[in-house]
Amino acid sequence: MIFPDYTKTQRDKFLKALVKATPAGPPLVRLEFRNQDQFSADNQSLAVVKGTVPNQLGPLPNTGDNQMEIRGVVSFHRPDAEYRFNRIIVQKSWYLAGKNWKLLHPPFKGRDNTHPDDEDDHPDNDHIDSVDAPGFTGTVANPVFLGNLRKAERDSVTEGVYMISATESVEVKVGGSPWKRVDQLDWFSVTWLEKVSGTWRRKANLNRIDAGSLIGLEDKDTTPDMVAMPP
Repeated sequence: MIFPDYTKTQRDKFLKALVKATPAGPPLVRLEFRNQDQFSADNQSLAVVKGTVPNQLGPLPNTGDNQMEIRGVVSFHRPDAEYRFNRIIVQKSWYLAGKNWKLLHPPFKGRDNTHPDDEDDHPDNDHIDSVDAPGFTGTVANPVFLGNLRKAERDSVTEGVYMISATESVEVKVGGSPWKRVDQLDWFSVTWLEKVSGTWRRKANLNRIDAGSLIGLEDKDTTPDMVAMPP
């Protein structure tokens, strides 16, 4: 109806203009950090789709986890392109027994790619996603780390701190070419719990998950009160 038979030339030009040519170069990806509201509506990470994680970003009110989403905005996608996320972390956890800070376990530094359920690497709607929820397991009122301590010491514990500093990167592979890093960003998470009048709670103004890096976390003998968060 729009293009009758006598407008065939114009119709052919219009249809040709609708065909999206395959980009000549590799795709680009821009990473964005999200720590508020809910997961993006088109995030197809299995953990999100199956509902194994709550649909909420930021410090979760009832657990010791802080949840985030890294959004990859893809430009110039092509059919033979593949995408993958990588994460390098530094992680430490402490507890305060009396006046002394003690490590809960040996510090960890290295790759954090244990399973694929927290990633959506298919660029539907020109987006890919990576999610994570670092922190203490268990509820805020009953953090699991307490059960790993000797009872005599457990009664004297008044604070627990979980810190992680991460570098998230995204790589692209086109056809038989090698993987190429196209973007990266730093992010961090702090869960700081305290016991007040026998009840555990999050310590005010010290629970965050955000873009940036913790300053001093990699120092060998650092304690949580010596680590600085970005403004």
